[in-house]
Amino acid sequence: TIRGKMEHIDVYKVIEGKSPKLARRIPRFVIKYLERTIHKDEINEILSLYGDMQGVDFARATLKHMGISYHSIGMERLDRNGRYVFASNHPFGGMDGMMLADEVARYFGDVRVVVNDLLMHLDPLKNIFVPVNKHGRQKAGSVDAFNDAFASDIPIITFPAGLCSRRRHGVVCDLEWKNNFIRKAVQSERDIVPVYFEGKLS
Repeated sequence: TIRGKMEHIDVYKVIEGKSPKLARRIPRFVIKYLERTIHKDEINEILSLYGDMQGVDFARATLKHMGISYHSIGMERLDRNGRYVFASNHPFGGMDGMMLADEVARYFGDVRVVVNDLLMHLDPLKNIFVPVNKHGRQKAGSVDAFNDAFASDIPIITFPAGLCSRRRHGVVCDLEWKNNFIRKAVQSERDIVPVYFEGKLS
């Protein structure tokens, strides 16, 4: 059943939108490799099934569709009226972002997630994403959205390593965390809540 008329992810168009010159130089077999790496077909299937949902609702439906179970410990100790930045490790890629967004939104009612601006191509999640350009100059609109998010009372999730965890010597761990989120939390008078994901991949 097709529930949402959602534009599917096209890896070449995403790269072309970022850098037309680079897109023209990339061989087709590299595009195919990237499509397999990001599980393009699975993403497009989920977009077809749940593309009419938005934000956390879409994240919940996606995680349920994938049979992923999760729960948080300690959220209940936080002040519901507090202003927080949740800084987390990043072992499961997009999955941990959606899991944490769900848990934070359940407790606080809303959430924003700082992401690589490439993820803005996932339309159902755009309303909770705060884009950051990691491969060039920030767009004026993105800078405004970033500052507005931190100025608001909505809880913010960030992954300070900037990339997913990597396997090193048989152990999956984050790359070194960038500390700019600390400066931004101080400027916006937000408390930092450290988050640790522990789990197992199938």
